Amino acid sequence: MKTFDQILMEVLKQGKKENPRITAKEMRNYWGDRLKPIIGSGAYSVVCERFMELLSVRGDTASKVDKIIRRLLGSSEIGSELEKEKIDFKGCVEGFVTACNYLLAAIGSDGVNIEVTGDIEHGDAQGDDMPIVDASLILERILEETSNGNYVHFGAFPQNAMDALNNKGSYDPIKWRILNKKTYKEDGELFLISKNILFAARYNIQLGDTNWKACSLNGILNKQFYNDAFSTPEEKSLIKEVTNKGTAGYLSDSVDKVFLLSVAEAKQYLGGENKQVDGIERTDERCAQGTEFAKNTANVYEGGGSKLPPYNGSDKAYEWAKGNSYWWLRTIANDSGDDSLVACVSKYGVVHEVGFSVYNFNYGVRPALKLNLKP
Repeated sequence: MKTFDQILMEVLKQGKKENPRITAKEMRNYWGDRLKPIIGSGAYSVVCERFMELLSVRGDTASKVDKIIRRLLGSSEIGSELEKEKIDFKGCVEGFVTACNYLLAAIGSDGVNIEVTGDIEHGDAQGDDMPIVDASLILERILEETSNGNYVHFGAFPQNAMDALNNKGSYDPIKWRILNKKTYKEDGELFLISKNILFAARYNIQLGDTNWKACSLNGILNKQFYNDAFSTPEEKSLIKEVTNKGTAGYLSDSVDKVFLLSVAEAKQYLGGENKQVDGIERTDERCAQGTEFAKNTANVYEGGGSKLPPYNGSDKAYEWAKGNSYWWLRTIANDSGDDSLVACVSKYGVVHEVGFSVYNFNYGVRPALKLNLKP
């Protein structure tokens, strides 16, 4: 019987032989073709997902990467999956560490050499007592990105045209814009919104009056999307619960982990009031485009969302907006007297407070959330 480390090394060596500069995603796809049939889909999905988390901190120190690997291999979850497939776990650490170095070198992560010390055996970690990746390590990487720019990567979601929601091996890291870059230290949190529109959906699956707390999109973001995009307890532990005040005739507060921006937040953090540029109402800072996944995938979640339609720029005066799409805000339309209308941002970056029907199926979703800097 081949040990798991022997199988993994064979896969990595063959992948490097076929493509000396193979990327992390290419290697992940390579695993899907060769490793999954050998070890079974359960073990494959766990190993693949956790190993990609390792790659997200590949620029970190060798000791921290080594710590992640040893925790990965101590996971009872992975060990039990391997045992189901009758794969020998003994001696796995040394081979896996060697394989990690091999892959890190293959994708160009110079200067990271992992060494394993001590005697690590399956069963040392039990459940939540030994998490796969420390929340502190994830946060440390995010804060390093924060200090270097206006965007961070956190969680993962389908991004490409051929990706599938039910195949987590195809997910890519989500890029988030930092809304409170100037004040995040004082705030003790990072306020984030996805850079791109991630999918299209109705605000509510039923036509008629609703509110943010009751609408179907709230449930989608705080259940399905939350679990799809943030697959580990450590990631989820960083996300704050936020109380969003009720609006319009519905004053019930909503306690959310993932939400949409309100009209006030969109103006406060993304460009202020609607602006006139060369006689055209536009606010570039609020303009957004969908991922290839959003533009090519309909019915991502329940509710009948279409493929996200990008503006084609047919009018020369608005050619600058080519590729942009509408995206939802959470605020029920102000002063409309109609609670079946909700505010949104147009392809020109204009906040429409009067609103559009909650039943509209081709508006995009830019999730927002807050990360706790003191988990």
